[in-house]
Amino acid sequence: MAGNPNCPSKIETRENKKMKMKITPSMAPTHTNIWAGNTAHQLFGHGITTQSVLMDKAIDSNNNNYLMKKLNSIENNIRTILKQQTDLGKQFNDTNMKINNQAMEMLNINYILNDIVCPLLKDVTNIIYTQINAQQKQQINPAYN
Repeated sequence: MAGNPNCPSKIETRENKKMKMKITPSMAPTHTNIWAGNTAHQLFGHGITTQSVLMDKAIDSNNNNYLMKKLNSIENNIRTILKQQTDLGKQFNDTNMKINNQAMEMLNINYILNDIVCPLLKDVTNIIYTQINAQQKQQINPAYN
């Protein structure tokens, strides 16, 4: 009965092959790709995945109150930061004005020294130098050397 498809041994081998080919849920391959179905397990492990019962509890009114309190605290923090930012801006502007004023004062002092005091001192020195005698000139010259 080697060629007969109705042979009991062939039927039995066909049934065994069909049973082996069937995928049972316990034998189903797990997805190894992190984007294909088991991302929570891949990202967080077994303990972090949530159940639908826990998700229903997370959306109750107490949680909404908690979230509103958090949002209010975030809003208060943002307002505080904005106030501090404007205060810092004012301080920077004040400091910048002070620095500019001091720079202008330094330029004015430089102008007074170079354009007024030094020429005046040179003129006074020349007048004094022309009015003294030779011995006094010799006494003055070593002081400049």
